[in-house]
Amino acid sequence: MDSIDVLLIDGEILARRAIAQVLTHTSKFAINSISIDKAVEDLEKIVTDYNPNVILLSIEDERSDSTFRLIRNYFPNLPILLLSARTEEGAKAASTFFQNGAVDVITKPEPNTSLLFAYDHLEKRLAISIEAASKIENLDSVLIGRAESGQDARTSFEELSTGPNSLSVVDVIVIGGCMGGPHALLKIIPKLPPNLDVPVVVTQHFPKIYTRQLATLLNEKSQIQVREAYDGTKLSGDTVWIAPGGYHTEIVRESHTSSFLKVHCGARVNNSRPSIDLLFNSAANSYGNKVLGIILSGFGADGLEGCRRIKEAGGHVIVQDPGSSLAPDMPLLMIKEKLVSGYFTTDELASIISIKIHSTDENSIHQTSLENKIQNNT
Repeated sequence: MDSIDVLLIDGEILARRAIAQVLTHTSKFAINSISIDKAVEDLEKIVTDYNPNVILLSIEDERSDSTFRLIRNYFPNLPILLLSARTEEGAKAASTFFQNGAVDVITKPEPNTSLLFAYDHLEKRLAISIEAASKIENLDSVLIGRAESGQDARTSFEELSTGPNSLSVVDVIVIGGCMGGPHALLKIIPKLPPNLDVPVVVTQHFPKIYTRQLATLLNEKSQIQVREAYDGTKLSGDTVWIAPGGYHTEIVRESHTSSFLKVHCGARVNNSRPSIDLLFNSAANSYGNKVLGIILSGFGADGLEGCRRIKEAGGHVIVQDPGSSLAPDMPLLMIKEKLVSGYFTTDELASIISIKIHSTDENSIHQTSLENKIQNNT
Protein backbone atom coordinates (compact mmCIF):
# COMPACT_ATOMS: atom_id res chain seq x y z
CA MET A 1 0.00 0.00 0.00
CA ASP A 2 1.68 3.22 -1.20
CA SER A 3 -0.49 5.47 0.95
CA ILE A 4 -3.46 5.10 3.25
CA ASP A 5 -6.51 6.72 1.67
CA VAL A 6 -8.79 8.31 4.23
CA LEU A 7 -12.29 9.68 3.72
CA LEU A 8 -13.31 12.17 6.41
CA ILE A 9 -17.02 12.88 6.86
CA ASP A 10 -17.56 15.81 9.21
CA GLY A 11 -19.87 18.79 9.24
CA GLU A 12 -17.37 21.15 10.88
CA ILE A 13 -14.94 22.81 8.48
CA LEU A 14 -12.45 23.71 11.25
CA ALA A 15 -12.34 20.10 12.40
CA ARG A 16 -11.76 18.94 8.83
CA ARG A 17 -8.88 21.42 8.48
CA ALA A 18 -7.25 20.33 11.76
CA ILE A 19 -7.49 16.65 10.86
CA ALA A 20 -6.21 17.26 7.34
CA GLN A 21 -3.26 19.21 8.77
CA VAL A 22 -2.32 16.30 11.03
CA LEU A 23 -2.59 13.68 8.30
CA THR A 24 -0.89 15.62 5.51
CA HIS A 25 2.11 16.16 7.77
CA THR A 26 3.37 12.82 6.42
CA SER A 27 3.16 11.29 2.96
CA LYS A 28 1.73 8.14 4.54
CA PHE A 29 -1.84 9.44 4.21
CA ALA A 30 -3.98 10.78 1.38
CA ILE A 31 -7.11 12.45 2.72
CA ASN A 32 -10.37 13.54 1.16
CA SER A 33 -12.92 15.30 3.30
CA ILE A 34 -16.60 16.00 2.75
CA SER A 35 -19.43 17.42 4.82
CA ILE A 36 -22.20 15.21 6.11
CA ASP A 37 -24.55 17.12 3.77
CA LYS A 38 -22.62 15.92 0.74
CA ALA A 39 -22.23 12.40 2.13
CA VAL A 40 -25.93 11.74 2.53
CA GLU A 41 -26.71 12.80 -1.04
CA ASP A 42 -25.20 9.71 -2.68
CA LEU A 43 -23.16 7.86 -0.12
CA GLU A 44 -22.55 4.62 -2.02
CA LYS A 45 -21.23 6.42 -5.11
CA ILE A 46 -19.06 8.80 -3.06
CA VAL A 47 -17.38 6.00 -1.11
CA THR A 48 -16.95 3.93 -4.26
CA ASP A 49 -15.36 6.84 -6.12
CA TYR A 50 -12.97 7.77 -3.29
CA ASN A 51 -12.25 4.10 -2.51
CA PRO A 52 -10.79 4.80 0.96
CA ASN A 53 -8.92 2.36 3.17
CA VAL A 54 -10.47 3.94 6.27
CA ILE A 55 -13.41 6.24 6.96
CA LEU A 56 -13.36 8.88 9.68
CA LEU A 57 -16.95 9.65 10.64
CA SER A 58 -18.00 12.44 12.98
CA ILE A 59 -21.00 11.25 14.98
CA GLU A 60 -22.17 14.58 16.34
CA ASP A 61 -24.63 15.17 13.49
CA GLU A 62 -28.04 13.49 13.82
CA ARG A 63 -27.58 12.00 10.34
CA SER A 64 -24.40 10.17 11.31
CA ASP A 65 -26.32 7.12 12.50
CA SER A 66 -27.95 6.48 9.12
CA THR A 67 -24.66 7.30 7.37
CA PHE A 68 -22.82 4.78 9.52
CA ARG A 69 -25.40 2.07 8.92
CA LEU A 70 -25.34 2.61 5.16
CA ILE A 71 -21.53 2.35 5.07
CA ARG A 72 -21.65 -0.86 7.10
CA ASN A 73 -24.33 -2.22 4.77
CA TYR A 74 -22.65 -1.27 1.47
CA PHE A 75 -19.03 -1.80 2.58
CA PRO A 76 -19.00 -4.26 5.52
CA ASN A 77 -15.20 -4.70 5.44
CA LEU A 78 -14.40 -0.97 5.41
CA PRO A 79 -13.13 0.16 8.85
CA ILE A 80 -14.93 3.15 10.36
CA LEU A 81 -13.21 5.27 13.01
CA LEU A 82 -15.48 7.55 15.01
CA LEU A 83 -14.84 11.21 15.76
CA SER A 84 -16.75 12.29 18.83
CA ALA A 85 -16.81 14.92 21.55
CA ARG A 86 -15.19 14.10 24.89
CA THR A 87 -18.50 14.39 26.71
CA GLU A 88 -20.99 12.02 28.34
CA GLU A 89 -23.25 12.42 25.30
CA GLY A 90 -20.38 11.66 22.93
CA ALA A 91 -19.41 8.57 24.91
CA LYS A 92 -22.97 7.25 24.98
CA ALA A 93 -23.35 7.80 21.24
CA ALA A 94 -20.03 6.07 20.52
CA SER A 95 -21.02 3.01 22.57
CA THR A 96 -23.98 2.42 20.24
CA PHE A 97 -21.76 2.64 17.16
CA PHE A 98 -19.24 0.26 18.73
CA GLN A 99 -21.91 -2.35 19.22
CA ASN A 100 -22.74 -2.06 15.53
CA GLY A 101 -19.20 -2.43 14.20
CA ALA A 102 -17.22 0.80 14.64
CA VAL A 103 -13.51 0.07 15.00
CA ASP A 104 -12.29 2.83 17.35
CA VAL A 105 -13.07 6.33 18.57
CA ILE A 106 -10.96 9.49 18.58
CA THR A 107 -12.15 12.45 20.60
CA LYS A 108 -12.40 15.82 18.86
CA PRO A 109 -10.94 19.04 20.24
CA GLU A 110 -13.36 21.52 21.74
CA PRO A 111 -15.02 23.76 19.09
CA ASN A 112 -13.22 26.89 20.40
CA THR A 113 -9.80 25.19 20.42
CA SER A 114 -7.11 26.79 18.26
CA LEU A 115 -5.72 24.81 15.35
CA LEU A 116 -2.37 24.54 17.16
CA PHE A 117 -3.88 22.87 20.21
CA ALA A 118 -6.19 20.83 18.01
CA TYR A 119 -3.14 19.54 16.15
CA ASP A 120 -1.45 18.50 19.42
CA HIS A 121 -4.63 16.80 20.62
CA LEU A 122 -5.16 14.82 17.43
CA GLU A 123 -1.52 13.97 16.79
CA LYS A 124 -1.34 11.73 19.87
CA ARG A 125 -3.63 9.10 18.44
CA LEU A 126 -5.11 9.91 15.05
CA ALA A 127 -2.35 8.72 12.73
CA ILE A 128 -1.55 5.49 14.59
CA SER A 129 -5.26 4.60 14.88
CA ILE A 130 -5.83 5.12 11.17
CA GLU A 131 -2.76 3.10 10.26
CA ALA A 132 -3.85 0.25 12.54
CA ALA A 133 -7.40 0.33 11.16
CA SER A 134 -6.10 0.17 7.59
CA LYS A 135 -4.45 -3.17 8.37
CA ILE A 136 -7.64 -4.87 9.53
CA GLU A 137 -8.44 -7.88 7.37
CA ASN A 138 -11.84 -9.54 7.01
CA LEU A 139 -13.46 -6.99 9.31
CA ASP A 140 -16.98 -8.36 9.01
CA SER A 141 -15.85 -11.94 9.68
CA VAL A 142 -13.92 -10.85 12.77
CA LEU A 143 -16.86 -8.87 14.13
CA ILE A 144 -19.26 -11.80 13.87
CA GLY A 145 -16.70 -14.32 15.12
CA ARG A 146 -16.05 -16.32 11.95
CA ALA A 147 -12.36 -15.55 11.55
CA GLU A 148 -9.85 -18.28 12.33
CA SER A 149 -6.23 -18.05 13.38
CA GLY A 150 -3.26 -19.65 11.70
CA GLN A 151 -1.13 -19.39 14.84
CA ASP A 152 0.21 -22.40 16.71
CA ALA A 153 -1.08 -22.78 20.25
CA ARG A 154 1.72 -23.42 22.73
CA THR A 155 -0.09 -25.38 25.41
CA SER A 156 -3.16 -27.45 26.11
CA PHE A 157 -6.07 -26.44 28.27
CA GLU A 158 -5.13 -29.24 30.65
CA GLU A 159 -1.75 -27.63 31.28
CA LEU A 160 -3.51 -24.40 32.22
CA SER A 161 -5.86 -26.25 34.57
CA THR A 162 -3.57 -28.55 36.54
CA GLY A 163 -0.18 -28.58 38.22
CA PRO A 164 1.50 -26.38 40.84
CA ASN A 165 1.29 -23.26 38.63
CA SER A 166 -2.25 -23.75 37.37
CA LEU A 167 -5.22 -21.43 37.01
CA SER A 168 -6.68 -23.01 40.13
CA VAL A 169 -4.30 -20.90 42.22
CA VAL A 170 -4.82 -17.61 40.35
CA ASP A 171 -5.63 -14.79 42.80
CA VAL A 172 -6.00 -11.88 40.37
CA ILE A 173 -6.77 -11.46 36.66
CA VAL A 174 -5.54 -8.45 34.70
CA ILE A 175 -6.68 -7.69 31.15
CA GLY A 176 -5.23 -5.25 28.61
CA GLY A 177 -6.65 -4.12 25.29
CA CYS A 178 -6.44 -1.41 22.67
CA MET A 179 -8.19 -1.21 19.27
CA GLY A 180 -10.75 -4.00 19.20
CA GLY A 181 -10.55 -4.42 22.97
CA PRO A 182 -14.08 -3.11 23.63
CA HIS A 183 -15.51 -5.61 21.12
CA ALA A 184 -13.72 -8.43 22.95
CA LEU A 185 -14.82 -7.18 26.38
CA LEU A 186 -18.43 -7.03 25.20
CA LYS A 187 -18.16 -10.72 24.34
CA ILE A 188 -16.24 -11.79 27.46
CA ILE A 189 -17.53 -9.86 30.47
CA PRO A 190 -21.28 -10.55 30.00
CA LYS A 191 -20.50 -14.29 30.15
CA LEU A 192 -18.83 -14.08 33.58
CA PRO A 193 -20.71 -15.36 36.64
CA PRO A 194 -21.84 -12.94 39.37
CA ASN A 195 -19.88 -14.79 42.07
CA LEU A 196 -16.45 -14.92 40.43
CA ASP A 197 -13.98 -15.52 43.25
CA VAL A 198 -11.00 -13.54 41.90
CA PRO A 199 -10.83 -9.79 41.16
CA VAL A 200 -10.55 -8.67 37.51
CA VAL A 201 -8.91 -5.37 36.55
CA VAL A 202 -9.01 -4.10 32.96
CA THR A 203 -6.86 -1.49 31.26
CA GLN A 204 -8.43 -0.50 27.96
CA HIS A 205 -6.90 2.30 25.89
CA PHE A 206 -9.87 4.67 25.79
CA PRO A 207 -10.40 8.41 26.33
CA LYS A 208 -11.58 10.03 29.54
CA ILE A 209 -15.31 9.63 30.16
CA TYR A 210 -15.47 6.85 27.56
CA THR A 211 -14.14 4.27 30.03
CA ARG A 212 -16.96 5.22 32.41
CA GLN A 213 -19.51 4.67 29.66
CA LEU A 214 -17.84 1.38 28.72
CA ALA A 215 -18.12 0.22 32.33
CA THR A 216 -21.78 1.27 32.41
CA LEU A 217 -22.53 -0.58 29.17
CA LEU A 218 -20.76 -3.74 30.34
CA ASN A 219 -22.53 -3.55 33.71
CA GLU A 220 -25.91 -3.38 31.99
CA LYS A 221 -25.12 -6.47 29.93
CA SER A 222 -23.47 -8.56 32.66
CA GLN A 223 -24.33 -10.60 35.72
CA ILE A 224 -21.17 -9.51 37.45
CA GLN A 225 -20.77 -5.89 38.55
CA VAL A 226 -18.62 -3.71 36.28
CA ARG A 227 -17.36 -0.36 37.55
CA GLU A 228 -14.86 2.30 36.60
CA ALA A 229 -11.94 2.16 39.05
CA TYR A 230 -11.14 4.98 41.46
CA ASP A 231 -8.18 5.62 43.74
CA GLY A 232 -8.41 3.39 46.80
CA THR A 233 -10.75 0.81 45.22
CA LYS A 234 -10.78 -2.35 47.38
CA LEU A 235 -10.44 -5.46 45.20
CA SER A 236 -12.95 -8.27 45.49
CA GLY A 237 -14.10 -11.13 43.30
CA ASP A 238 -17.59 -9.82 42.62
CA THR A 239 -16.59 -6.84 40.44
CA VAL A 240 -14.71 -6.13 37.22
CA TRP A 241 -12.85 -2.83 37.46
CA ILE A 242 -12.13 -0.71 34.36
CA ALA A 243 -9.14 1.66 34.59
CA PRO A 244 -10.30 5.24 33.97
CA GLY A 245 -9.14 6.89 30.76
CA GLY A 246 -6.36 9.41 31.25
CA TYR A 247 -5.14 7.78 34.49
CA HIS A 248 -2.84 4.89 35.32
CA THR A 249 -4.20 2.11 37.52
CA GLU A 250 -1.94 -0.13 39.62
CA ILE A 251 -2.57 -2.88 42.17
CA VAL A 252 -1.23 -2.43 45.70
CA ARG A 253 -1.34 -5.37 48.10
CA GLU A 254 -1.85 -4.38 51.73
CA SER A 255 -1.90 -7.87 53.21
CA HIS A 256 -2.47 -11.52 52.29
CA THR A 257 -6.20 -10.88 52.03
CA SER A 258 -6.44 -7.21 51.07
CA SER A 259 -5.51 -5.24 47.95
CA PHE A 260 -6.53 -1.89 46.52
CA LEU A 261 -6.11 0.10 43.31
CA LYS A 262 -3.88 3.15 43.06
CA VAL A 263 -5.22 5.50 40.37
CA HIS A 264 -2.94 8.35 39.41
CA CYS A 265 -2.10 10.75 36.57
CA GLY A 266 1.54 9.88 35.91
CA ALA A 267 3.55 10.31 32.74
CA ARG A 268 2.46 8.36 29.68
CA VAL A 269 4.01 4.91 29.28
CA ASN A 270 4.35 3.63 25.70
CA ASN A 271 2.42 6.76 24.74
CA SER A 272 -0.50 5.45 26.77
CA ARG A 273 -2.37 6.46 29.89
CA PRO A 274 -3.71 4.15 31.26
CA SER A 275 -0.81 1.79 30.69
CA ILE A 276 -1.19 -1.98 30.41
CA ASP A 277 2.46 -2.39 31.43
CA LEU A 278 1.97 -0.56 34.72
CA LEU A 279 -1.10 -2.61 35.64
CA PHE A 280 0.53 -5.93 34.73
CA ASN A 281 3.80 -5.05 36.49
CA SER A 282 1.95 -4.13 39.65
CA ALA A 283 -0.06 -7.36 39.55
CA ALA A 284 3.11 -9.44 39.23
CA ASN A 285 4.80 -7.46 42.03
CA SER A 286 1.79 -7.93 44.32
CA TYR A 287 0.72 -11.50 43.49
CA GLY A 288 3.78 -13.22 42.00
CA ASN A 289 2.90 -16.52 40.34
CA LYS A 290 -0.80 -16.18 41.14
CA VAL A 291 -1.51 -13.74 38.28
CA LEU A 292 -3.32 -14.43 35.03
CA GLY A 293 -2.62 -11.74 32.42
CA ILE A 294 -4.81 -11.56 29.32
CA ILE A 295 -3.94 -9.51 26.24
CA LEU A 296 -6.79 -8.63 23.92
CA SER A 297 -6.88 -7.08 20.46
CA GLY A 298 -4.73 -4.00 19.94
CA PHE A 299 -1.80 -2.35 18.22
CA GLY A 300 1.55 -1.25 19.60
CA ALA A 301 3.73 -2.73 22.33
CA ASP A 302 2.00 -1.66 25.54
CA GLY A 303 1.76 -4.78 27.70
CA LEU A 304 4.95 -6.42 26.45
CA GLU A 305 7.05 -5.60 29.51
CA GLY A 306 4.12 -6.33 31.81
CA CYS A 307 3.59 -9.78 30.26
CA ARG A 308 7.31 -10.45 30.55
CA ARG A 309 7.19 -9.49 34.23
CA ILE A 310 4.19 -11.79 34.88
CA LYS A 311 5.99 -14.71 33.24
CA GLU A 312 9.19 -14.02 35.19
CA ALA A 313 7.13 -14.10 38.38
CA GLY A 314 5.73 -17.52 37.42
CA GLY A 315 2.25 -16.40 36.40
CA HIS A 316 0.32 -17.14 33.21
CA VAL A 317 -0.16 -14.96 30.13
CA ILE A 318 -2.76 -15.87 27.53
CA VAL A 319 -3.97 -13.84 24.54
CA GLN A 320 -6.98 -13.40 22.35
CA ASP A 321 -6.80 -15.53 19.22
CA PRO A 322 -5.13 -13.21 16.66
CA GLY A 323 -7.57 -14.39 14.02
CA SER A 324 -10.50 -13.10 16.11
CA SER A 325 -8.80 -9.76 16.89
CA LEU A 326 -9.58 -6.56 15.01
CA ALA A 327 -5.96 -5.53 15.56
CA PRO A 328 -3.84 -8.68 16.10
CA ASP A 329 -0.54 -6.83 16.72
CA MET A 330 -0.53 -7.14 20.52
CA PRO A 331 -1.50 -10.84 20.71
CA LEU A 332 0.97 -11.66 17.91
CA LEU A 333 3.76 -9.76 19.67
CA MET A 334 3.27 -11.72 22.89
CA ILE A 335 3.27 -14.98 20.93
CA LYS A 336 6.40 -13.96 19.02
CA GLU A 337 8.19 -13.12 22.27
CA LYS A 338 7.25 -16.57 23.65
CA LEU A 339 5.42 -15.11 26.63
CA VAL A 340 2.06 -16.85 26.25
CA SER A 341 0.65 -20.13 27.48
CA GLY A 342 -1.95 -20.21 24.72
CA TYR A 343 -4.37 -18.20 22.59
CA PHE A 344 -8.15 -18.44 22.76
CA THR A 345 -11.37 -17.06 21.32
CA THR A 346 -13.42 -14.63 23.39
CA ASP A 347 -15.86 -17.40 24.38
CA GLU A 348 -12.96 -19.54 25.56
CA LEU A 349 -11.42 -16.62 27.45
CA ALA A 350 -14.71 -16.10 29.29
CA SER A 351 -14.75 -19.77 30.29
CA ILE A 352 -11.11 -19.67 31.42
CA ILE A 353 -11.78 -16.65 33.63
CA SER A 354 -14.81 -18.45 35.10
CA ILE A 355 -13.09 -21.83 35.50
CA LYS A 356 -12.72 -21.75 39.29
CA ILE A 357 -16.49 -21.98 39.86
CA HIS A 358 -17.29 -24.45 37.07
CA SER A 359 -18.35 -27.97 37.95
CA THR A 360 -16.08 -30.90 37.08
CA ASP A 361 -18.36 -31.98 34.23
CA GLU A 362 -18.43 -28.48 32.75
CA ASN A 363 -14.64 -28.25 32.96
CA SER A 364 -14.30 -31.60 31.22
CA ILE A 365 -16.58 -30.54 28.38
CA HIS A 366 -14.78 -27.21 27.95
CA GLN A 367 -11.37 -28.86 28.15
CA THR A 368 -12.30 -31.19 25.30
CA SER A 369 -13.50 -28.33 23.08
CA LEU A 370 -10.32 -26.32 23.67
CA GLU A 371 -8.05 -29.28 23.10
CA ASN A 372 -9.84 -29.99 19.82
CA LYS A 373 -9.32 -26.38 18.74
CA ILE A 374 -5.64 -26.49 19.62
CA GLN A 375 -5.14 -29.76 17.73
CA ASN A 376 -6.87 -28.29 14.69
CA ASN A 377 -4.50 -25.33 14.68
CA THR A 378 -1.26 -27.28 15.02
